[in-house]
Amino acid sequence: MVKKSFTLSEARSALPLVRRIVSDILEVSQRIEALATSKNAGSQAPLLGSLEEKLAELNEELASIGCSYKGRGSSAPPGKPVQAAQSIYALVDFPGKLEGRDVMWCWRSDEATIWHYHTAEDGYVGRMPIPREAL
Repeated sequence: MVKKSFTLSEARSALPLVRRIVSDILEVSQRIEALATSKNAGSQAPLLGSLEEKLAELNEELASIGCSYKGRGSSAPPGKPVQAAQSIYALVDFPGKLEGRDVMWCWRSDEATIWHYHTAEDGYVGRMPIPREAL
């Protein structure tokens, strides 16, 4: 399969649909975690399996668009539980080019639009603001 390459404008245009899919991914993921850690998790196996299938379908839907879900994080300090005032966000990468280099346009679900990029090698830790002249 040929990998789609997005311009920044194309990636931003895809965000309304991607945002809805990611919202569903976060909701389903939280339900899976709640079921898996509940006292009666064993009796919930059919529901858990159904939710895991739904999660796989949502990830496939993102892949069909050409972007990839990279997981989720939290604004809570490492090792601390997430409080109500803190957020859980998802990370989505869109392959593209910047100044002739292969990059990933990097969107966090708690951001209004795509403002950052990174290389595939550096990943999220190498996330940098998109240069003003590329906006």
